Amino acid sequence: MSDQVVSAKVLADAVFSGNIAAVSELLQKGADPNTIYQCNTVLMWAAGEAMTAIMRILIESGADINAANTTGYTPLIFAVEADAPDCVNLLLDAGVDIAVQNRYKETVLHLAARAGQTALVQRLVTIGADIHARNWIDDTPLYLAVDNGHVYTARVLLDAGAEVNTTNRGGWTPIMMAAAKADLASMRLLLDRGADIQPSNNWGGTALSEAKKSFKAAAAVALLEAAGAQ
Repeated sequence: MSDQVVSAKVLADAVFSGNIAAVSELLQKGADPNTIYQCNTVLMWAAGEAMTAIMRILIESGADINAANTTGYTPLIFAVEADAPDCVNLLLDAGVDIAVQNRYKETVLHLAARAGQTALVQRLVTIGADIHARNWIDDTPLYLAVDNGHVYTARVLLDAGAEVNTTNRGGWTPIMMAAAKADLASMRLLLDRGADIQPSNNWGGTALSEAKKSFKAAAAVALLEAAGAQ
């Protein structure tokens, strides 16, 4: 095993163990803050484990906050998926790229919307995240928020100007998905914001026909029929 590999493992082990003193000492002795261990940089590993203090040391020592692994994951994506707001805010304060996409063409706004991280979604849209961004199947952050039942997150996106009638590659709109899940809160929000209940998806399904398949069909159907669905 080469000295370089040994050095990488030593720093990685210090990061994994959360040993702040050891990480600091290794960096002071010349360890590379951009060390890659098992396909990820040590900053990525720290972000994925919500180690804010170690992340701060690595960043101050020159770690690349925008480095990406072979799947397109960056430290910011790791931090978002770890639901680690302190780590996310550290990276945002350092000027991290918020437009980066993973291999599924998902931005951090997609990931935060799917997870219902409403405070993060609010901050991201405030600093310019693309609310209209589409992933590999043309899902927008709004669609993912609705798909996962996060009505407050959906409200933030709509307030920021998200398109209420956006369609993905399958022709699904947010109101269709909310209806399919009989998510009455999301349905009311979308209807209040002008959701069109007449379009059909690629399989001919409408918001009303999808609602009728739900085990809570009655309430969802009644809401749509009151809005004019036929």
